Amino acid sequence: MVRLNRKQEKKYTVSIICLICMLLTVNMKWLFEGILDKSIIEATILLFLLCILLFFNRFKIKKIGLIWILYIINIIFSLIIHPSSFGIWGRGAITVFTVAFIFFVDEPIYRYKTVLKLFIFFGIVNSALVFCHYFFESFFDNTYYSLLNETARGSYSLYSKYGYFFGLLYNPHEPAFMICISIAGIVLWDVMNKTRILCYTPVLVLFVSLLMTGKRGIFVIGALSLIIMILVLYGSRKQWLQSLLLILFVVIGLAVFIQFVLTYTEIEFFTRFRTLILGLFSGDGVDSGRFQIYDMAFNEWKSNPILGIGWRHFNALTVEKYHMKQYHEVNCDYLQWLCETGIVGFLCNIITIGVMQFRAMFVCRNLIKRIDNTVEKWTLLLTGYIQIFVLVYAFIEIPFEDIIIFAIYIISCIVQNSLYRRRSQFNEERG
Repeated sequence: MVRLNRKQEKKYTVSIICLICMLLTVNMKWLFEGILDKSIIEATILLFLLCILLFFNRFKIKKIGLIWILYIINIIFSLIIHPSSFGIWGRGAITVFTVAFIFFVDEPIYRYKTVLKLFIFFGIVNSALVFCHYFFESFFDNTYYSLLNETARGSYSLYSKYGYFFGLLYNPHEPAFMICISIAGIVLWDVMNKTRILCYTPVLVLFVSLLMTGKRGIFVIGALSLIIMILVLYGSRKQWLQSLLLILFVVIGLAVFIQFVLTYTEIEFFTRFRTLILGLFSGDGVDSGRFQIYDMAFNEWKSNPILGIGWRHFNALTVEKYHMKQYHEVNCDYLQWLCETGIVGFLCNIITIGVMQFRAMFVCRNLIKRIDNTVEKWTLLLTGYIQIFVLVYAFIEIPFEDIIIFAIYIISCIVQNSLYRRRSQFNEERG
């Protein structure tokens, strides 16, 4: 481990504290945006943290993160050329400030463990809140609901109607995503340290709360991403076979659970699960009708194929132009980029995340066998998991537009950049 002087230690400590504060800020979305309806508070806090990082970095930026300038320019340019509301400008500021952290943080890998442990902690907290929502539903439906603003209430009512549980975050995909990260973090640590018995109970509890959020797409993507990262860790033919057996075991276990819930209808505890399962099988859910929305987005793109209709402008059109009862996003980040920012913006974003995915794949493939430290190896795997998860999830949802998921993704990019920049160091240590 490389020795650091006092000045370096201080700078690295400040960077980690700022990342933690950034993560805490975006996870208070339910308060700042849902109750207070003041997203400007988020933007102000993020800007303040960036100023601190800028000062401690002596107004220098990390070259490893410069590719993200494309992403930022795309947002700002779209906001300038298309008349946008104050709210959209606010969302743009929050997104840009979140991305900007990647320009100022680049640390030795072992120092990120505190931030990644916070990922696990947030997943556990959200799991507990999902259970609280289940057992104290009347409190959430009356007291908490009354505190929310009109937009948050609309989201809350929409998902509650289908029997989803989500705690304080009124969009269930956010707690579901963080619960998935907790499960992945615990399982990956268990696989490396061979402490399987210790992880069974917390993973089972987290898994149940994940099912209660109703986000079946997140469950499937999370499971596949986890299997991929385990295979990255080992990669032998034996491990591939074991992974296939694990998938088979999970499928059979899920089938048995569903059959049990549908058979023993007298058990009141499973009433909500039964309603959810029947709804999923019948196709009745929040996500129904997404192909109609895809068609709208494609038509809007054709009206302005080069520069798009404007960043975050599609949502309003679903009601104002297409007369839908509720506001909708495209539910596919890649199509939303194309629709709202045109070919130019789409290419800017694809190039950015493509470079990041290349680095993540390079790091996972070439460094996993060269890193001896368990914590550093776990850090590599968990951030790689997040990268795969978000990129796949973007085909069916808009994680890049959700500030909580996006902030976690940006932190994973920061870690992967640090690993990529130090790849020669691991080569030397191995040699």
